[in-house]
Parts: sequence; C-alpha cells; structure tokens
Amino acid sequence: DRPRRRGDHPPDPPVPRGFHKTMTRHFNVYSEGEPAADEFIKLLENLHGNLMLDLAAFSPWTESQRVSLFLFKSQDAYRKLTGRPAWSGGASSVPKKRIYLYESEELPGILAHELCHIYYDGFFLGGKSNPLWLSEGMATLIQIERGLAAPAWLRENLEILRSDGGYTLSELMRISSTSGAADETVRLWYTQSYSTVRFLIRSQYRSSFYNFSRYLREGRPVTEALYRSYGPPYTSLKALEYAWRYDLVSSAAKPAGR
Repeated sequence: DRPRRRGDHPPDPPVPRGFHKTMTRHFNVYSEGEPAADEFIKLLENLHGNLMLDLAAFSPWTESQRVSLFLFKSQDAYRKLTGRPAWSGGASSVPKKRIYLYESEELPGILAHELCHIYYDGFFLGGKSNPLWLSEGMATLIQIERGLAAPAWLRENLEILRSDGGYTLSELMRISSTSGAADETVRLWYTQSYSTVRFLIRSQYRSSFYNFSRYLREGRPVTEALYRSYGPPYTSLKALEYAWRYDLVSSAAKPAGR
C-alpha cells in the first residue's frame, strides 16, 4: 500500500470493547467475541474481487483505502448499535466506508449488497443526483449475481413484470423512499429496479452504463443521460421500457444454455 497522506481519508475507527480487529488487503474487520474466521476473510476478499468485475471504474480508491466492517454475533447486538429495524440484515455508511452486519445464513448475499452500496454509491458522493432505483437495483443485482443469493421473492415478482405488471419507468424512477410502503409493493419495486439495471448493464458496452451513471451524478435529466450514453433508439423512457420489457419476456422464453 502507498503511504497515507494527511487528508487522504479518515483514520481507521477504534476497536469497540469486546471486538477484535483483523486487517486484510482491502478491509478492516471488527468481529465481536473473537478474531474473524479464515473462512469469512476468504469470502470477503473473494467477494471484493468479484464485485470489482462490475464496479472497479466506480471505486478506484479501493487500491489505497480499506472498508471497515463490523461483524456482530447476533441480530440483537447489531440492532442495539445501529438502531436498525427487525427486518434489517445489514447497514452501511457510504461516506465513512463502513458496513455493519451480523452472522446469519444470509450473510454472503447481504455482504455483497452492502459492499455494492459502498463501491457504487460512493461514486455519487459530492454529485447532484444518486437515484434510489439505480442504487438499490445495482445492489440487488450484485447480491444475486456476485453474492449468489437471490431473494426468495424475486421469481414471483419477475413473473408479475413479464405479465406486463409493475410500474412505468417514470413511476419507478420518481420514488425516492420506500419507507412505510407495503412489503409486496417494495419487493416489486426492488425487482423492477434490479431488472432495469441488469438490462442497462448488459444491453451495450460497460462504458455506456458508466457514462449513464456519470451524467446522472452531474444532475442531468435521466432522458438526456440515457440518450447521451446509449444513443438511438433510447430517446425516451418509453423507448427504454419497451426494449427492457421485450428483453425480459424473450429471454425467459429462451431454452437453457442459449
């Protein structure tokens, strides 16, 4: 690692009482009760490598800065420190580059999701826009494809979308908070955000999606960002929605392995 310079980034957080600190190439791991297991460290670094396949351009700082991760033994201890609700499996602070989570069977997927928020959402710090649908769509994509942990509700909501259900993309992108919404509504919104982001990433070059994100960070309207990044026929959200829905239905109809 290169030497840190004053003002580079905040110093590592202190070790909480009852925790042990383990330093890896890309992380400071603060684990409750005992040092982090070798298996967890391997999972963490492997996930980092996998996420960089998609997100390296958005987070070049990972070559010189570490993410701090706090791993709790139980949900109760996690909730006591973070104040998160009962349904929460993990939390992150993008500006501080910190992740909080607890040991559970869903840990790999949740870890991938929260790491994505650090690596991708950090790209928008200091910008004029960080759309919620883009943030959560990307994090869900990473959770599924890099964390290999698809939510149990994903399949049924994809079927709703294939049956022409869900939101218009204009409606989807106007939502800035899911607080207080019914669970089934939130799950459908997450599924459509994930599916739309997946289409944008895979429909053209990686640079197209990077430029789309960059234009949004600059505060450009989503239609302008879309056209500047992807070109014709993506001149409107309706054009994007038509292409996305067509791909969603046609890809589901393809035989496995093609």
